[in-house]
Amino acid sequence: MGQDERKAFSEANSQGRVRLILQRFLPLVFLFLLGLVPRLIFQASYDRNLPFEAWENPKLDSWTFHIWAERIADGDVLSRNMIHPYHRWALAIATPQEWEEWYGKQTFHQAPLYPYLIGATYALLGKDPGTIHRLQAILGALLVPLLFSLTRTLFGTRAGLGAALLTAFYGPLILYENVLLRTSFLAFSFALLVFGSLKSLNRPGICWSLGLGLLQGLAILLKPTSLLFLPLTLFATVRLPQTGASSSSSSRATRAAAYLLFLLVPFIPVILRNTQVDAKTLGLTTRGPEVFVCGNAEGSTGIGWFPANTEEKLLHGHARTILRETRGKLFPTITETLKTHPSVGSYVMLLLGKVGALLSPLEIPNNINYYEIREAVPALGKIGFVTFSWVGPLALLGLFFALRKRSPGSGLLFCFVLIGFGSAAGLFVVGRFRVPLMPLVLPFAGLTLSILGTNIASLFHRTEKRRAILSLLLTGISVTVLAVGLGHIPVSYRIPSRSEALFGLGGSLHSAGKLLEADKLYADAQKSATEEPGVALHILLRRGALHLELRRPDAAATLLQAFFSTVTEERFILESSMLFSAHVTLGKAHRALGDSRLAALELSKAARLANLAPTLKEDVLQLLETWGENGVAERLKNE
Repeated sequence: MGQDERKAFSEANSQGRVRLILQRFLPLVFLFLLGLVPRLIFQASYDRNLPFEAWENPKLDSWTFHIWAERIADGDVLSRNMIHPYHRWALAIATPQEWEEWYGKQTFHQAPLYPYLIGATYALLGKDPGTIHRLQAILGALLVPLLFSLTRTLFGTRAGLGAALLTAFYGPLILYENVLLRTSFLAFSFALLVFGSLKSLNRPGICWSLGLGLLQGLAILLKPTSLLFLPLTLFATVRLPQTGASSSSSSRATRAAAYLLFLLVPFIPVILRNTQVDAKTLGLTTRGPEVFVCGNAEGSTGIGWFPANTEEKLLHGHARTILRETRGKLFPTITETLKTHPSVGSYVMLLLGKVGALLSPLEIPNNINYYEIREAVPALGKIGFVTFSWVGPLALLGLFFALRKRSPGSGLLFCFVLIGFGSAAGLFVVGRFRVPLMPLVLPFAGLTLSILGTNIASLFHRTEKRRAILSLLLTGISVTVLAVGLGHIPVSYRIPSRSEALFGLGGSLHSAGKLLEADKLYADAQKSATEEPGVALHILLRRGALHLELRRPDAAATLLQAFFSTVTEERFILESSMLFSAHVTLGKAHRALGDSRLAALELSKAARLANLAPTLKEDVLQLLETWGENGVAERLKNE
């Protein structure tokens, strides 16, 4: 071959490689951009429409992650000044000193990988949570081509495209990428675990074993319950292929050793840190015992975090008794919690209720409310139009189709789904715990879309038209029946009305100290509550208290007078605590306006309502004495 021929051959090879690279990667780049655009649109719309960030509210996990990351960025790399927030629910169970003894003062409050990633970003790019939101949006966009590749490996290109489209416009995932929570990182890590497991299953080798072990270790540091996936990833590593030299036992042992070695690598800095600060060597989180009591004790629905209707029995009863008896140790707490049930059937029914809540289309709120944000930021409902009400029925039907094929890959993914949803049901159910599990079910939903697409394409072939019509009808009916069935699962939560949603968001702004912004949302909620007098009462009461904080006593008095007028007109029978708050607030407003007589009158009414709660009455009496109304206070003491 001459020099010219060799040059031409080399150029042809280069052009062929370029074409091959473009054919492989351009679709993935397109899918990434398809996922990124709606995320950027939502974040821009959020910034314009809603002056609220979850990390500004000290009651939320986002605030804890933010403060923890700030301390890391400021130089506390070992987290010696560990943050353990003690919220109202925690103080109802035990004192901060007791919690500190149970936790261990230096134990990580939650798994450390996410706050350390935020801390590193703060140190490099500045302490702006918005930067984390944008990085999480990029991660969510990367999830689109990743799930396309994962699903294509299992079920083909059409299924991959279906899964990618559902991921690109999945509303709850888009929302949580804009919150300082590890939800988006968990979703991406679970997708990587499945993708790595499938690759290791099909092409066993040392490199895949090392990578999969590292991914599994990082996932555990992101959330310790990811440890439950370890048997699946280890199985994918050591499973013998059908043929080839690598099927020898020595090769399998080598892959297992490589997997375990790199599984331990991420734990090295954790062990060194814990040793340095005198914490438990493998201590990753303080959370667990109280979470298990909340979701599994007798009397719990397993839905939401210590809901108000079960608070007395759970928070002040089971949780306080069990955690003090077990001193916050996980396994004794699990044992004592299960003992609260009168029978095995009682606990089984609780678990079934939690599984039902996981399959329900409702996004049960925790830290942030999907429905509230959707009302305040309409872009979320428009570009994030895919929800679990779509994905659930499609995935269940796709699961049926996949299991009929009996391939090792779909069987492995099914096991990931069982463990993921099982671990979520084993604790307590909220929407943000289901969102990270979507990469495990979206491939099955993509398979159903693929089958529907194939049937639609077959309608244009005369010989296959009849079979395609029948298949489309059966598939469509099945999806509809599943959607209706999942939508009727009884769950102790309902979608809030517009007024309730705006009122809830206003409360979040109020708690964060953004009073003017909160009042605007309260006002919008009040306008929307014309047909909901019960909701309107709560808004009037909260707005009245807010206007007192804004030093607008005249507006506060007007709102509270409207509150009592509504109670009279609608003949509402309210809880004493609500009437108590209304009288105290109106009394403070009259006092600020200089009318001591009316102020004392309102506090006298509040004190009489508080007879069933002596501490509340004492607060009123103390306030009266502070105002110099000693005579009124003395008279109330003697009643």
